[in-house]
Amino acid sequence: MKKIITFLLIIAMSITITDAQIKGGAAFFKTGYLYAPRSSNIFKKIALGGTPHFNNNYLIMGVEAYYRTGNLILGWDGYSGEQPDYSFATNSYAEPFIGSTHIRLGRIVKENKQYWVYPSIGMGATGIVLATYNKVNGKSLNTINQILLSPTLDIGINEDIIVTKVNPNEKRYGGLILGIRAGYRTSYSSNNWRNDDWVRLYNKPFYSNNCFYLSVSIGAGGFVSK
Repeated sequence: MKKIITFLLIIAMSITITDAQIKGGAAFFKTGYLYAPRSSNIFKKIALGGTPHFNNNYLIMGVEAYYRTGNLILGWDGYSGEQPDYSFATNSYAEPFIGSTHIRLGRIVKENKQYWVYPSIGMGATGIVLATYNKVNGKSLNTINQILLSPTLDIGINEDIIVTKVNPNEKRYGGLILGIRAGYRTSYSSNNWRNDDWVRLYNKPFYSNNCFYLSVSIGAGGFVSK
């Protein structure tokens, strides 16, 4: 399935739809939903001193930006995915989260001056972290982080909509932009877990940093059509 999705993405990105020379850029804040299969089971296996009832669902918050030249889009994004902290013993808590950053290349396959659609492919890194700590008088003490960082491939489909009404005859345009993102991120399986000092942790489970995501981005940008 992964090979088929990648193949279709490459075909889509090879399609040229316009000769217009458009240059510009945009920056966004983003939020949305992420589903990371098996992450709850992995966190249960490495939890220290208890077995909290984790789940595979995360709220993501992050930022992104890109530069457009012609039909090509070169962008960067970064986000964190979080869950509430879990209590598993007296004054003892566990908090899982996921962090990710990618450089992404996209190619616009459908557009007018009001919106554009583009598949994208990206390379970067994703880490999952389980923090366990004690809470005393509202303060977190004795925090221990267990971290698994892996290189990841991002395959996505994106749509950007300029919310402000654009005159089709204007060469300079832009304004408030709404972005919709959906995709899949994958990595190879690894058990290269580390602690806060980046010392290797042994006898830890293998895990692939795979996830599905759906997010909404709100930002602004400006473009020039030549």
